Amino acid sequence: MTQPHPAPHTLPLPPRPEARPGDEGAASPLDTLPVLARAYGDMVLIGRTEQGAPMCLVSDPKLIEFIHVQTGRLFDKGYQNVPINTLLFGNGLVTSEGDFWLRQRRMVQPAFHRERIQAYGAVMVDAARRYVEGVRPGETRDVHSDMMHLTLDIITKTLFDLEMGERAEPFERAMNDMFEADVVLRTALRGGEENPGAFAAFQDATSRIDRFVADIIRERRAQGGEDRGDLLSTLLAAQDDERRGMTDQQLLDEAKNLIMAGHETTANTLTWAWWLLSRHPEAEKRLHEELGRELGGRVPTLADLPRLTYTNRVIQEAMRVIPPVWTVGRRAKTDMELGGFFIPAGTALIMSQWVVHHDPRWYDVPEEFQPERWAGDLEKHNPRYAFFPFGGGPRVCIGENFARMEAPLLLATIASRHAVRVLPEPPVEIEAAITLRPRHGLRATFEPRGPGTA
Repeated sequence: MTQPHPAPHTLPLPPRPEARPGDEGAASPLDTLPVLARAYGDMVLIGRTEQGAPMCLVSDPKLIEFIHVQTGRLFDKGYQNVPINTLLFGNGLVTSEGDFWLRQRRMVQPAFHRERIQAYGAVMVDAARRYVEGVRPGETRDVHSDMMHLTLDIITKTLFDLEMGERAEPFERAMNDMFEADVVLRTALRGGEENPGAFAAFQDATSRIDRFVADIIRERRAQGGEDRGDLLSTLLAAQDDERRGMTDQQLLDEAKNLIMAGHETTANTLTWAWWLLSRHPEAEKRLHEELGRELGGRVPTLADLPRLTYTNRVIQEAMRVIPPVWTVGRRAKTDMELGGFFIPAGTALIMSQWVVHHDPRWYDVPEEFQPERWAGDLEKHNPRYAFFPFGGGPRVCIGENFARMEAPLLLATIASRHAVRVLPEPPVEIEAAITLRPRHGLRATFEPRGPGTA
């Protein structure tokens, strides 16, 4: 199917549309990429990277699996290491390569051992319970902002053993400033333009985030680095095969990666779950029925998750319909044949969860939110990478188990006490930045629910 290929003239390049839908800059890639995939097939050239290399959209789950599994041997992530990503992630797990990445991955992995992650379940539920207790019935809130604040509380507690307190507001402001500048920058990049003002704002926001994390690391170093049961304790104690620990810069980069991976993505998953449930009252009713039946008004525990089958399906379907991470990419390290086409060395291979998760070959009525679709053997019948919200292969998201536990626990805790009623204004728009987030937030009111109500 796929192999290094030294003779480029013997195979065609993937098709290249003469004019891409949305080249005039008016259309979102969420609109254009599915159109290109349906019109031109599972491999289609969609432009060039900042370095001038071809960019190819790959939508065949079997090819996506091959690319993920062979990352490190035939593929790397090099094309993604543009200034925006370097500022945001440093040289952490998201962007690092080769032996350095492998060393860091091995050092970070113990922080995500099953036993340690399970101990965080109570932290997650406690944070959600405090959030629920602070909600006044009937008040209007920005649910997306709330979910961002809630998941930030959880990641800072589990990562740093830190109650945010007065630090929360400036840190959240820096995060919001960073995401807003990121949207402007990436939109400009897609149009082949530069925006120095937005880049300066992005630099300022990421610098503030760096200072916040660096201060915490410095404080913990000064305290002797004792194990406080959090992720940072594990990182401080980690050593490689030569018994070398991480430098402060490495700790900073990895901590930032974990904050981004464990904060923004879960907040967006929950935000979109509330929105989708509000648009599908029958699914919301089934969720509330399950929570009433299984919990009887109490808050959930980790032990409840296996029985909260519909709750888990709501989260899974939300990640399918609006995947928090909507594209991943790799770079071909050598000339090769891929899916019957010639792929030159340096080609950026873009794999879009948004495109694949909405492909009618794998999902009936793919635009519809149907949690019950996961009740049967769908995952067994579909190709493995027809659903890949956490990526895969050696670079699968290291926090996948953390997220798969956190999202349903938070959904269950909040939904067992309140029904979230999304307001019709402002209209909800999906914004394609690093993740998929609501452009104007998600305004909603909260309707109290008592034990056993449906």
